[in-house]
This record gives sequence, C-alpha cells and structure tokens, in this order.
Amino acid sequence: MDRPDVFMPLYIGDYLAGTSRLTTELHGAYMLLIRDYWMKGCLPDDDAALASITKRSPDAWSIARAKLEHFFSVENGQWKHKRVDQELANAIAKKEGWALS
Repeated sequence: MDRPDVFMPLYIGDYLAGTSRLTTELHGAYMLLIRDYWMKGCLPDDDAALASITKRSPDAWSIARAKLEHFFSVENGQWKHKRVDQELANAIAKKEGWALS
C-alpha cells in the first residue's frame, strides 16, 4: 500500500470539539502522534517510542499519556486511531483513483 504523504486532512471543527480540554502542550503532543500515525501506521505501545515521537521526556510523557491515550484504542501492542484510519483509507482510495463513500 502506497501511503499518502503530502496531504493529511484536518477537520478543525471536529478536532477542536474533541480536544477542547487539552493544554497547548498536549495539543502539540497529540498532533505529533497523529502525524506519525499518518506517515507510519499504528503507534507502538512503547513509552520510550511515544515520548520520542512527542518530543517529551519520559516523565513528561507519562503524564501526557494519561490524557492522550483515550483518543486511541490500545490493542495488541499498538495504538490505533479510528478517525485517522478512516481518513487514511479514503486518501489511499483517492490516490488509487476511486473514493470510498
């Protein structure tokens, strides 16, 4: 599968509706997680890797994790994001010349 790497849709109203209680730093960490997910796929359930992705120290990541992990489902050692998966599938379909409804 050839992943789209130039454009990632961001629906501002949807994003803000779901993240209104995040601090500025947590918005940044969440966006870094989403961007990494878009480019590479599911995130590893590995605190050192997630701290690195979010550019946070291990201690700062442990605090951020408590706030951010509920945006994902954690299963089989991976963090999955339903909305990103949907948008990615649609972007791949468009790139291949057909759109999902």
